[in-house]
Amino acid sequence: MLVVMANASLSPALPQLRAAFTEASDLQVRMILTLPALVIVLASPLAGWTADRFGRKPLLILSALLYGLAGSSGYLARDIGAMLAGRALLGMAMAGLMTCVSTLVVDYFSGAARARFMGLQAAVGGLGGGFFLVLAGMLADVGWQRPFLMYLVALALAPLMLTSLYEPGRSVVTTTPGQAPLVSARLLRLALFACLMVGFNQAVFNLVPLQLPFLLRSRLGATSTENGLMIGVLALFFSLGALVYGRIGTRVAHIPLAGAALATMGGSYVLIALATDSLVVYAAMVMCGLGLGLFMPNIQLLLANGAPQALRGRLMGSYSASLYLGQFVSPLILLVTGTGTASAGDWLNIGFVTLLVGALLVALRTHIERLI
Repeated sequence: MLVVMANASLSPALPQLRAAFTEASDLQVRMILTLPALVIVLASPLAGWTADRFGRKPLLILSALLYGLAGSSGYLARDIGAMLAGRALLGMAMAGLMTCVSTLVVDYFSGAARARFMGLQAAVGGLGGGFFLVLAGMLADVGWQRPFLMYLVALALAPLMLTSLYEPGRSVVTTTPGQAPLVSARLLRLALFACLMVGFNQAVFNLVPLQLPFLLRSRLGATSTENGLMIGVLALFFSLGALVYGRIGTRVAHIPLAGAALATMGGSYVLIALATDSLVVYAAMVMCGLGLGLFMPNIQLLLANGAPQALRGRLMGSYSASLYLGQFVSPLILLVTGTGTASAGDWLNIGFVTLLVGALLVALRTHIERLI
């Protein structure tokens, strides 16, 4: 829930932030959302090593405390420099949070229970994130500073982490003569595939919180509350998709499901490009949410099932880094096109590319499964 909230809860307030920081460039304003992702890319590998070396629980609690303080600092920021500094510290906290949570889930559960819990984890994140997205839109209509106060919820969760979570036993990376090395070529290929898939998915998906509010305001005259409601619908159906995956996760093949999920997301972008009223946008949010809800726990479970216990922190850290690298790259896609703002043609092109990638995963399933 904290991860989803940190990534997207400020998106309904982007137009107000643009008006508040008139001296800042469009890229700097969008960096309020994306700078944490860049920091996570750099900090997640270190967070993974720290979790493997010194334990998951201490790093998790420290990260929660930093999350609450750094995230809420935006309420007091009065210039773009102070705002971005707080967002950078938030990125450090998120690197620790996501890496430790993902690693603990893999430590605590196995088999069908692991798939169910990953689906439940994603669903709770989507539902909580959806609630905070709607709340953020309502708060942004009152004042752009108000959504930053939501980050204080992490300070209330830290005591629960301290009293409710336990630290699992840890092993170290060792091999004996004649034993296969723990870091095998197959494991590296698996990690590379999972990281590439989640990075691409997030580069595509993050266009929704970054660009959709501007498109809806210019084309449909949507308010910040309406923007938050539409993205909230996406979060709701993300949760439903994740709950479905939690029930079928061990009974479906990872690669074709990932392809079908990406194709569904691509189709939603085509709908956004063609939308002339809000009902079509809501339908697109349903499709995008379902596709994302099936894709994310599916790829995470694929990696988790192949992760040795002694390397879980580092592998989950690499997963987190790739996820947020995709989010950081997302706004740069439009800078390459020279527009900086997604037009209907941009949504259409990106939708077709995503559809193509999904189709290739299904077509090349046998070859991919042989490699990983």
